Amino acid sequence: MYENRFNWHDFLGRWQEEWIPGEDDLEDMEEGGVSLADMALAAPPATREEIAAAEERLGTRLPPSYRGFLEVSNGWRGGGGGGGSRGGGGG
Repeated sequence: MYENRFNWHDFLGRWQEEWIPGEDDLEDMEEGGVSLADMALAAPPATREEIAAAEERLGTRLPPSYRGFLEVSNGWRGGGGGGGSRGGGGG
């Protein structure tokens, strides 16, 4: 089995930290009913079953690096808070 050499978990964590607002912005967000959880960029990890289902739908095995990404986050929103991209699972 492929050993995922790129540490997606740390990379995505650092990327998320760059998008966390400062204290002043947090106060304004809370007043508007927006929480830090609402701003999370990463989706929960894809299950092995979701990844296998995506590969079956596509008729090919996903590249090891992308499989590693999906095992950490099943999608990622662009920093602007717009729509996201989901890889391994439904929708």
